[in-house]
Amino acid sequence: MSRNFWVALVILLIAIAWFSYDFLTPDEIVASDRTLADINAEAEALVQDLPATKIRAKVSVAQEKQRISILSGRTENKRTVVVRAEVGGLVLDRAVELGDQVRKGDPLCVLEQDEREARVLEAEDLLRETKLEYEGQAALRSSGLQIERQIAAAKARVTQAEATLLQRQKELERATIRAPFSGFIEETQVELGDLLQPGTPCVTLIDLDPMKVVAQVSEKEIHHFDVGATAEARLPSGKTIEGTVTFIGQQSNANTRTFVVEVLVENPDFSIRSGLTAELLIPLEKYHAHKVAVALIGINDDGVLGIQTVGDASRVKFAPITIVTEDDDGIWVTGLPDIATLITVGQDFVIPGEIVEVVFEDQI
Repeated sequence: MSRNFWVALVILLIAIAWFSYDFLTPDEIVASDRTLADINAEAEALVQDLPATKIRAKVSVAQEKQRISILSGRTENKRTVVVRAEVGGLVLDRAVELGDQVRKGDPLCVLEQDEREARVLEAEDLLRETKLEYEGQAALRSSGLQIERQIAAAKARVTQAEATLLQRQKELERATIRAPFSGFIEETQVELGDLLQPGTPCVTLIDLDPMKVVAQVSEKEIHHFDVGATAEARLPSGKTIEGTVTFIGQQSNANTRTFVVEVLVENPDFSIRSGLTAELLIPLEKYHAHKVAVALIGINDDGVLGIQTVGDASRVKFAPITIVTEDDDGIWVTGLPDIATLITVGQDFVIPGEIVEVVFEDQI
């Protein structure tokens, strides 16, 4: 029979005896000077003589675990650029279509070039002329027929002609609008025959390698994250990709009070599309935890979750716990010492502070 039953019975009998004594003793008899403390001491002495409640227990050793933050995010291409014309002109050719993959330097839109080619030729002729003039002036200087001022003026005309040629070559080069980086054509804004002005969009180009996975983190959790941490993302297809935390926002969203976290992942084959839903898993701090059965967890009178354990001198101790994660066959908790004796059978029949007789499961 439970030790608690015997304790309660002893206290009840002493209480009955005490009240019966007061009721039956005549007024002229001097009342007893025993106090409630004396009665409690007597009860405790009697309790000590009762057999200890047998319970079953096991020794649990904490294991190192790592907390994983699971966030709902999305894939996002690293950059989207609207490629614009730097010079004006008539569109002679749009070299790409929607969805085309291009490499850095590939032509996108080609503007009329005849006039620009002619202007380049004109600048080349002017440069040759000024160089000949300068060389002639420099040759006459040795004979004393020319002054330094005329030679310097000839040199300046050569420099000006070189600048004019370079400018016109750049204009001719810019008449072919080229891809600034490798990527995919997401949108086209011009057609053959359109007249473009400087700054007019040609195409929209997106960069898919590397790819970003973007998620929002609450203000209570953001201090656990670090730039450079390794992370994983699970895509709707079931594919798992690895990346690195490259950005943690410093300012929260005013409406949601969350911070942006970005993970950069490699996408050399362009198999990851932008805008996909992704489950982001980011490892956080390591900790020590015990794996326990759900049945061992209870609640004390204050509403605190905990587990009944056996402490020093075989006394029952209620240990508050925190649930951190769960598996199919148990729950991982913190709050216990690294080595703890958990009561597995009989925990509902003992109270904290009670001395128990422990039978370990591995001895059965």
